[in-house]
Amino acid sequence: SDHDLVIGFHQDNPFMMNIGLYYIAANEQTEALFKTMLSYLVRNPGSFDQGLFNCIVKPHMDQTLWSFVINRDNCVTDTILTNDTELRSLNLTLARGDGFRARFIPANTLLSHDKATLFPETVSVHVLSNRPLTSSHGKKVIAKEGGFWEGANCYFCVGGAG
Repeated sequence: SDHDLVIGFHQDNPFMMNIGLYYIAANEQTEALFKTMLSYLVRNPGSFDQGLFNCIVKPHMDQTLWSFVINRDNCVTDTILTNDTELRSLNLTLARGDGFRARFIPANTLLSHDKATLFPETVSVHVLSNRPLTSSHGKKVIAKEGGFWEGANCYFCVGGAG
């Protein structure tokens, strides 16, 4: 990809980018993004990491294509301290054009939902679930039950059993 960031949205909430499934190129711009996020989250441990990501990235999205997403202000919704020195410095860097090239994928293509509905354009599914528990095994069970688990020849596997 010629993008620094490729990310999708929640299927049931197209105003929120989902940070559970994304592609990030390893470069100075994305390193600065994640270092700033990590530093902020260490200093503000009760903060919502996905809200922080949305707060930082949304102001740098193309207004003509994504105005409906940008208008939902995660900085306010998720009580992000926008006067934080490191966040302000990163935002100034991104605003100068030193930021990252991003591609935002529609919610039905990179799909994130706890009861996902697959579409012909779906290429990847990030299972969101607290049933049964938030374990990776629980998410695997939900994915198998949804019929979108690729794996060995076994019960619930996509691709036919042997």
